[in-house]
Amino acid sequence: MEFFQKTDIGLKRENNEDAIGVFYNQTEEALAVIADGMGGHLGGDVASKIALTKIGTHFKKTSDLKADEFINWIDEELIRVNDFIMEKSQNDPKLYRMGTTFVGAFLSSDQKIVYANLGDTRGYLFKDGNLKQITIDQTLVNELLNNGELSPQEAANFPNKNIITSTLGVDKKVDPIYRTVNLTGKEMILLNSDGLSDMVSDEFIANKLASSENPQNKVDELVQEAKKNGGIDNISLILGTNLKRSDQA
Repeated sequence: MEFFQKTDIGLKRENNEDAIGVFYNQTEEALAVIADGMGGHLGGDVASKIALTKIGTHFKKTSDLKADEFINWIDEELIRVNDFIMEKSQNDPKLYRMGTTFVGAFLSSDQKIVYANLGDTRGYLFKDGNLKQITIDQTLVNELLNNGELSPQEAANFPNKNIITSTLGVDKKVDPIYRTVNLTGKEMILLNSDGLSDMVSDEFIANKLASSENPQNKVDELVQEAKKNGGIDNISLILGTNLKRSDQA
């Protein structure tokens, strides 16, 4: 699978607190990661870079991971990174309460895609012209919606839509969600921060992915669409694809 990526500060923020990257281990398995930092001018940027760098560096040393083995590995990594961020924030007042969301997509040696997420950074699967969100937003509004305490209409207008219920670096408890799908070679994967999903509809994203454009152009144009619609947050996405242009029409 080939990966295409872009991160942009957007139109309203003073700095970019997103950190993104694609890493390969000793047996050329891939892990794509987006971390969306929180915690003010400095803290969010620091937290997201810590998560990306530590997990990426340690992943490069692994080899021949099956899907279940990766879940065990990333679960331990996320706990260690969470503890490290918490300790750093407690020792530096400028970094107090910094944290970061996390989404990763791992392409395993047994032909599966494992999605791991904390917070509201998202992972999608695009296949046969259909875009499906695989990850589950860990937000207050999503919990209220799933518990039947809000209707879909109420959720759409909920005043605290951006309250996140699970992150790295803010609480001792780390509760990632894992989802595994089979890799057929006829799909795309999309990871993105909420700077994209809050500004661009799933319908627009699906239509753009279905186009016969160069994959990097698709990524660039999705970022531009988010900015056209307000660009109120940092915008980051990673697109992984096995599809040829003839497969996408």
